Amino acid sequence: MIKIKEIKVREILNSVGKKAIEVEMIENNNIRAISSAPSAIVPGKREVITTEKASKSKLNEMINEIYHKKFTNQEELDFILDSYMPELGSNICLPFSLAFARVMAQVQNLTLVQYIQKLANYKIEKKSPIPLIAIFSGGVHNQKENGSIQNIMIAVDIHPFSKAIQAITEIYSYIENELKKKDILKALRFIKWNDCRKYDNR
Repeated sequence: MIKIKEIKVREILNSVGKKAIEVEMIENNNIRAISSAPSAIVPGKREVITTEKASKSKLNEMINEIYHKKFTNQEELDFILDSYMPELGSNICLPFSLAFARVMAQVQNLTLVQYIQKLANYKIEKKSPIPLIAIFSGGVHNQKENGSIQNIMIAVDIHPFSKAIQAITEIYSYIENELKKKDILKALRFIKWNDCRKYDNR
């Protein structure tokens, strides 16, 4: 059983400069953990409210509910977070859940992966990982279709792992060449430093 004695919430920025949060949790024995979960640059069709639309008063209400409460397991905290999910969104609630998971993992002297495995009652056989590679973006990234699939990916189930990496580079190279043949792939225009200086005083 643990008690969270301090919660620090900081504003951070995602890769395009939009606001997100970072959560630091400290339990009674001064074990601490930090986590963040910035939303995607273009949120998927099934993603919920982002940080910018969330109510700060609702966030404070959730924090007050977590403060000084005794928890025996992850599910108890996640139950509280789930009740605030519709109004705060996953990119606020998830950092709280993950920070708590990191604290619990340390309390139990486990790595985060081992802790999650224990929660899921899942045993992983020792074998080479199977890489998943993104080919095209789906969901709202696809302006015409707006489908429910966020990304179109393929699994490269080739062993040993070095051969899988080689196959990935060959797949990307093949797709790139096919797109060029059909004049679909457009090169980016890079502006030289001297060109940029022309606009310094405008």
